[in-house]
Amino acid sequence: MSLKVMQLSSLDITIYKFILPMMKSLKSQNYEVLFACKDMGFHDEIKKQGFDGYKINIDRKIDIISNIRSVIEIYRVLKKEKVDILHVHTPIAAALGRVAAKLAGVKVVFYTVHGFYVDNPIFYNVEKILTRYFTYHVFTVNQEDYDFALNNGFARKDEITNINSVGIDIKRFNPVNFNTEDRIQMRNSLNVDESDITIGFIGRLVREKGILDLAKAFRDIADEYRNLKLIITGPSDLDERDKFANDELRSIIIENKLEDKVIFTGYREDIPELLSIIDIFVLPSYREGMPVSLLEAMAMEIPVVATNIRGCKEEVNDECGILYDKGDIEGLKYALSCLIEDKMLRQKMGKKGRCRVVQMFNEEESIRKQLEVYKMVMDEVTK
Repeated sequence: MSLKVMQLSSLDITIYKFILPMMKSLKSQNYEVLFACKDMGFHDEIKKQGFDGYKINIDRKIDIISNIRSVIEIYRVLKKEKVDILHVHTPIAAALGRVAAKLAGVKVVFYTVHGFYVDNPIFYNVEKILTRYFTYHVFTVNQEDYDFALNNGFARKDEITNINSVGIDIKRFNPVNFNTEDRIQMRNSLNVDESDITIGFIGRLVREKGILDLAKAFRDIADEYRNLKLIITGPSDLDERDKFANDELRSIIIENKLEDKVIFTGYREDIPELLSIIDIFVLPSYREGMPVSLLEAMAMEIPVVATNIRGCKEEVNDECGILYDKGDIEGLKYALSCLIEDKMLRQKMGKKGRCRVVQMFNEEESIRKQLEVYKMVMDEVTK
């Protein structure tokens, strides 16, 4: 008899972009896998991959009435499906899911921490209680969160595993897959000249991703380097809370007459193809768990510029990119200028970046670690 696993996240895009490979591996190991999340346009795409799913409205903020409704919805699904293992992701969904699992009598709850966000003392205490008493095993995606959990009594050493990112498909993200003709075709489709130096950003167009800092830095250097193009890739159908930053971003571009230099691609599936024409990749985030977009760029031999924060500083060293302090627009401009002016440095860092991803952030290794824990835990609870 196969065991039933449910993956729970606030948004469907999280499951679609980051959790699907693990779901497919679980299915290949004869687990029955389903998912639950808010439908933001990717729910049906996940179902097309062969997984049953539930649409659950999970707010990404504290709202007592809404949160209680979500707990009830999750509880009902857990009971209806007789779920054996609940695997939770993202802060709010993880908290609500663990409460629902306790009420539903689900004995095994896994929690993948995509970054502990516990600056607020209330959040700290709630997270500690949920992780310590409502979670069977914890997966962290970076060493900093792993150390934090152990040092602050969130989990014992035998209850936590650092999987070192969700991992990258190094076969798919490989520059050798794309020839000169492929790159020319992609450049032409985006109106990018062969002589242009391209700066790329991939992610949600929200304030916490530092997208406004990037727009301001680009505004300041665009006159100095006239052959620059900024390619911004990310979904435009944002939550209400995120639309303000998106509007401000576009205002900066319009007010400074940068429309011919900044390209919005919207959401894209062909990320490796897009990265094949990027010269410098930027992630100016204010907070991260273990950013996959950086690893994807590094795997494509692109030098990276990122903030010196949790996750980013584990992925990037001074051989493959440049780190700067979050919010420091002057530091961002300096880092970009260093790479814009030195093609040899870009190429050298790009080569080092791919080597680092292959050695340290391979998707297969991340999945292997998780499957080992699944097997170990299920052997324990089914004795």
